[in-house]
Amino acid sequence: MGSITRSVGAGGANRPADVTEIQQLLNKVPAVQGGASPPFVVFGTCDSATLAAILKFQKKQVPAFADGRIDPGGPTLAKLNALAGAPSPGPGPGPSAATGSLTDVNRARGIGQIWLAAVEPAITGFIFSVGKGLSNAQAPSLAFIEDAFHKHFKLILDPSKKDAAHPNTKVFDPVTDKTFLPFIRSTFRGVQGVVMNPGKFDLITAAKATADKASGIAAYVLKTGGNIQVSPAFNSPARGPNCQAAIVVHEAVHVVDGASGNDAAHIPEWATNDPPISGKVAPGPDAKFGKTGYDLQTPEQAMHNAAAYASFAAHVARGKDERFGDGRQTE
Repeated sequence: MGSITRSVGAGGANRPADVTEIQQLLNKVPAVQGGASPPFVVFGTCDSATLAAILKFQKKQVPAFADGRIDPGGPTLAKLNALAGAPSPGPGPGPSAATGSLTDVNRARGIGQIWLAAVEPAITGFIFSVGKGLSNAQAPSLAFIEDAFHKHFKLILDPSKKDAAHPNTKVFDPVTDKTFLPFIRSTFRGVQGVVMNPGKFDLITAAKATADKASGIAAYVLKTGGNIQVSPAFNSPARGPNCQAAIVVHEAVHVVDGASGNDAAHIPEWATNDPPISGKVAPGPDAKFGKTGYDLQTPEQAMHNAAAYASFAAHVARGKDERFGDGRQTE
C-alpha cells in the first residue's frame, strides 16, 4: 500500500519521494478509472501533468474532494491504493500472464531521458571548446567528453591518444566533421523521441518473447521503426534501474537505426578491457565477437552500435564511464 509523509499536488509540500509514490500509484490505476493516461515518466517532480492527473482522478473517483491535492491518510490516497492494488480483469495473475513492468519501464524511461538530455549540450559544448581552442582548465568538461567519444565512438582529437587497446580509433575534428557527428547527433535525437513516447513500449509476456524467438531477453525490437517489446526478464529486482535505463536507450537505437543490428555494429559494452566492466561477462560460444570486440570497433561500426549510444549518454550525464547493462545487471 502506498503512503506519503506530506501532501502532494496543488499547494502541497511535494517532497520528491511522496510525488514519486503518487505518480507510481496513478500509473497503476487503469485509465478508465482515472489513472494516468499516458503513464507518467516518474521523476518525483510535481509538474503540471501531475497536477492535472491528480485532479482528473479526484473528479472521477472522489469528486467531493477534488481540490488537486492528496493528503496523507486522506480519501484520495485511500481510493488510489484501493484501485492501484485491485486485480486487473481477465485471467488471474500467474507466471504465464506476467509482463514487463510498467512501473519499471517508466522509471527507466525517466532515467534514460535524464541521460539523453545531457547529450546535445555536451556535444555542442565539445564543438565550441575545440573550435575556440580552449584548454581543459578553461573547459572542465572537455576531457571526459573527449574520453566518451574515444571509448564509445572510437573518435579522438589527438593522435597521441591512440592506444593498443583501441587500435581502430580515428582522429577527427568535431568542428568540421561531416561523417560521424551529424549521424550520431541525429540518431540521439531520434532515440530521445522514442524514449519520451510511452506508446513505443509494449509490455509482453514470456510466452510472447518465446514465440518471437527472444526467450529470456529483457527487451527487443522486431523491426526498424517498430515498438520496443518489454518482457518480464526486464523487471526488477533482477535488473536494476540503471541497467534498465541502458536497455531502454539501447533498444531505442534499434528503433531508429536499421543498421544497428548488423553483427559488426551490435557488440555489447562489456566486451572490453576498459574498467569498470572488463572481465565481468564473457562472450558465449556462438558470439560473433571477441572479449574485447567493443574496443576493436571502428568509428564506422561504433556509430551504429546501440550499446555505444547508451554508454555514451550515461557517460556524459554522469561524468564517468560506467557501462550499465548486462555486465551490471542489478545496478
